[in-house]
Amino acid sequence: MPRKMIRLLQFETILLRFVMANLFDTTSLRGKITSAYLALVAGTAVLAIIAYIDLLFLERQVAEGEVISDLKESVLKMRREEKNLFLYEESAALDRADEYARFALNLLRTYGTSLDAIMKRPESAAMIDQLNAYRTRLGSWKGEPVTRRSLLEAELRALGHQVYISVESLSRQERTMLET
Repeated sequence: MPRKMIRLLQFETILLRFVMANLFDTTSLRGKITSAYLALVAGTAVLAIIAYIDLLFLERQVAEGEVISDLKESVLKMRREEKNLFLYEESAALDRADEYARFALNLLRTYGTSLDAIMKRPESAAMIDQLNAYRTRLGSWKGEPVTRRSLLEAELRALGHQVYISVESLSRQERTMLET
């Protein structure tokens, strides 16, 4: 080994012994103050890390809450347009209801895995199936004769209600999880 390397190692060893002997020496006042200061710094760093992790968790929860809120709003608008379709037989209401159902489907497909984590079961797949069936029934509304629409109306109402109940349950579970 070169001489410079040996001297450097000896210097590092002497410096480490000095630091350990003087800074962490609990028999001297200097060592006690330094030890207390370092303990406070370490404690503050640990608390900062915990606070940062909590903020990341809260940020994720808020983002999931926004998705759930958008999903619930879309389903409510879909149901409103469904009502307009049945009461006033507006063809524009049919298109708008389908548009809101498609938007809800896109939300479920995009965020389904994170929503399943909230529900603790894969219910998003069931909601996707319900919304697909709802859109299929909506699509057949125009081709259905007026005399046979009452059966289709009952099916649409039932499917829409099932979707709403699922979204409402998801919303409640998300609020409970956030409160916890």
